[in-house]
Amino acid sequence: MEKVNILLAIGYAIGFYIRDRRAKEALVQSERQAAGQIETFRRQIATLNKQVAGRRAASAISVGE
Repeated sequence: MEKVNILLAIGYAIGFYIRDRRAKEALVQSERQAAGQIETFRRQIATLNKQVAGRRAASAISVGE
């Protein structure tokens, strides 16, 4: 009976270890995805800022004419 308990304890320990590793891998993957999304949003914001600056410049030129 004692051997069974030891084997069960080892099995639980291995299970928790595997679950912990998978959770860490999932966390790293989600952090990478979030970083990618942030970079995409930064590029979009930069593009929009350039468009706004271009429109303001065009508007200033047409007002100055």
